[in-house]
Amino acid sequence: MVHRNCIDIPHIIKVSRHVHCITYNDCLKAGNWKCEVCLKEINWTCGAYSCSQCPDFAIHMRCATRFGILDVIELESILEDTTDAKAYEVIEEGVITHFIHKNHTLKLEEGGDANGECRRCTACTYPIFSSLFYDCTVCDKFIIHQKCAYLPKKKIDPFYKVSMTLAAYTYDLSLCDACQNYFEGFVYASDNDIIRLDVRCGSITEPFVHEGHPHHSLYVSYSTTDKFCNACGDKAHMVLSCEECGFFLDVKCSILPKMVKHKNDKDHFLSLCYGENTNEQYWCKICEEVLNPKKWFYSCDYCGITFHIKLGIPGL
Repeated sequence: MVHRNCIDIPHIIKVSRHVHCITYNDCLKAGNWKCEVCLKEINWTCGAYSCSQCPDFAIHMRCATRFGILDVIELESILEDTTDAKAYEVIEEGVITHFIHKNHTLKLEEGGDANGECRRCTACTYPIFSSLFYDCTVCDKFIIHQKCAYLPKKKIDPFYKVSMTLAAYTYDLSLCDACQNYFEGFVYASDNDIIRLDVRCGSITEPFVHEGHPHHSLYVSYSTTDKFCNACGDKAHMVLSCEECGFFLDVKCSILPKMVKHKNDKDHFLSLCYGENTNEQYWCKICEEVLNPKKWFYSCDYCGITFHIKLGIPGL
């Protein structure tokens, strides 16, 4: 027995909340399945859309084909998602080439301590501290975080649902269409070059997992009414939201670095804190105003000093 409206559903589709194409199956494997859109249980005997590359990913048929979720109906002959193109090529263990700096090889290195030289990633322009990074073996003009080097060359961005291509920064100064901050570094640009995302926002995928809200995944959502970011308290229309508990994170806070350095504490790293449930009064070291400990802030584990997140990172 099949509903008349269910007969013509497409077999292979592309949805905004997953990087791969998903396929409709009349029956899923036996188990406890949860829809990645509505987060409700999926009756595995009734079938659903699932991903062949991500074994735990499944979506109700009606959730996958509803407005705002369904992107493009793919041809039956498409077997893989071509937007997953790699931007790098492995030469040997710990050595790669990147298509933006393809004439020189890059060697994998490990960052130093807080007192070491501060170098900035060519792609995202954030400092490189203790994280793994690739350094050019020939010149000193290209250094990149390992995670930035592994970003795909082409992707469907979750904000505007269009195809984006990774490129080197070639503009005098450009405004990111997601976080509304001016940026340098690499850029994800739409095919018509109308939409530009800095590589930090361009790296966001759905479902989005953040340490500040570890129990549930976040998804891009839009609202005609203002939503208040749980991290900074600012209003925003475009947010990353948790549909289970009403947690909202604006785009600029979702890409905050977990660790920073500041001239007011040159000997130590500052760590991003996701709020504390305390009545203790905190003060920002820079503006000397009261800091809300229930919102996100930067702090030094050694000195005990605290910073507003906007003041902890110059330029934000």
